[in-house]
Amino acid sequence: MSSRTQLTAHMELFTQIGILLVVAALLSLGARLLKQPAIVAYILTGLLAGSFLIQTGDIGVNQAFIIFSELGITILLFIVGINLSPKSIKTVGKNAFVAGGAQIILTTFLAYVLAKFLGFAPVEAIVLSIAFSFSSTVVVLKLLSDLGDLEKLHAKLAIGILLAQDILASVCLIFLAAVSNAHNGTPTILLLFAKGAGLFVIIWFVGTRVLAKFSKLFAKSQENLFLFSVAWGFGVASIFMEAGFSKEVGALIAGVSLSTLPYSTEIASKLKPLRDFFVILFFISLGSKISGPEVMAIIPQALIFSLFVIVVKPILTGLLVNALGYNSRVSFNTGVSLAQISEFSLVFLLLALKLGYVQPGSVGLTTLVLIVTIVVSSYLIKYSNKLEPVCSQLFRLTNKSSLEERISKIGTYDVILLGCNRVGWDFVKTFMNLGTGFLVVDYNPKTVEELKKKDVNAIYGDAEDTEFLEEVGASRAKMVISTIPDFETSSVVLEHIRGENPDSAVVLISYNVDEALSLYDKGATYVILPHFISAQHAVKMLEEFGIGHKNFEQEKNNHITYLKERKTLGLFHPPH
Repeated sequence: MSSRTQLTAHMELFTQIGILLVVAALLSLGARLLKQPAIVAYILTGLLAGSFLIQTGDIGVNQAFIIFSELGITILLFIVGINLSPKSIKTVGKNAFVAGGAQIILTTFLAYVLAKFLGFAPVEAIVLSIAFSFSSTVVVLKLLSDLGDLEKLHAKLAIGILLAQDILASVCLIFLAAVSNAHNGTPTILLLFAKGAGLFVIIWFVGTRVLAKFSKLFAKSQENLFLFSVAWGFGVASIFMEAGFSKEVGALIAGVSLSTLPYSTEIASKLKPLRDFFVILFFISLGSKISGPEVMAIIPQALIFSLFVIVVKPILTGLLVNALGYNSRVSFNTGVSLAQISEFSLVFLLLALKLGYVQPGSVGLTTLVLIVTIVVSSYLIKYSNKLEPVCSQLFRLTNKSSLEERISKIGTYDVILLGCNRVGWDFVKTFMNLGTGFLVVDYNPKTVEELKKKDVNAIYGDAEDTEFLEEVGASRAKMVISTIPDFETSSVVLEHIRGENPDSAVVLISYNVDEALSLYDKGATYVILPHFISAQHAVKMLEEFGIGHKNFEQEKNNHITYLKERKTLGLFHPPH
């Protein structure tokens, strides 16, 4: 190829990327205005423009887009690996892993039956069913964060289940890569697994022991930290690829090996802009693979699978969460949060396609299911509070009878504390020291059990359930304290109590000034705003101690003791 021809090809590639990014920017702006996930705009870019621009280009242009998209997925999995630290896995809790594992097994089985019914070959049906069992960590975190729900119990359960899914998805990727190389039977599979285990141990040792000693040196310069992390991620991915595994598996393990470093969070944040750029090209490339006739042919199957993911998977998840002892509202909201498939699903399908386990049409099918389920689930999550009163009836399997049994043993209390995490624990200690008769209500079964071990009167229940509030005598108590920072929950509690007992003291908590003022207008006795109270406390210390350093020593020591106690109890401050 002459230099002029090469220049023309490079200009063509540059122009195509430029046009596609402009289209993607316009569509993502439209998606933002319509409150839709940006990922949908990127795939639509591929559907609208990518088909023509990419597929009419030469082989070099097509290959360039393939490389760009693979870079995006490699970086994405590298960041996923960084977030899979042993500490984060430990904090998720047993319930999330039990629910996550059971959900994947049941969803995979039912999806396989559905895929076989729709005429897919056994191996292809297995791959599709596994892919449809995963939910999107990126989408769920973004939607829950936008709604301010990350600190709610259902969000924590959903995130825990997603983490369990990420781990199981990683295992599936490794298994798929191992089986793909097993052309000579079982000995080859065992040999490859042994090779993979050996590589993992070496990479883990180097990442956690050797690199840990040099991490401070790299962290002194932001540029060096960025280059080091990129070099490590791509270097390990290349080693795994040369060893017979996929580069995706290598990138994931490279991230896991850095997950325990003190700068792992900073590394992940540095890589996100790079990841976002290449992932955009990845989704554009995916959208471009679906031409008009292909779309029409797979729409019926895509809608059937989408309905399965949107309806069946949330019900299964909700029932599993309900069976673990959580109430109907938590069960419903946890299930709804997972009513979509994952980017991991596409990675899994693409690897399976590369290995010849599925047909190209299955990738297009999965892409359409991803689009439909992300769009629909974004609405389900956003309006879950309106859907919950009707839909959560399905999950009221055991709560009613057990609730009546528990309430019959409650008795009457002067103070009722709603919520015992973080701020609530300070009230518990105070009431115990004062000898005040009080009852704690919390909708986390684990919290209730821990309180009972400390001889604290506690019951599992939902503060937003007015029938429950009536049955526990909230309106008859002299004081009700809610440490739940959700405005709607606070409003429900306040309106219920004020409607029955205008003389009861009602103390609430909020992180928003306007919401706090609104609660005062509705009759709240006092609204705690933690950040402002902290500032007021600091001002009072200045007025008492002055500006001398030594004057603060006793207060400092008391505060350190207090913080260590809270850390031991696992009571950390929320990210507000």
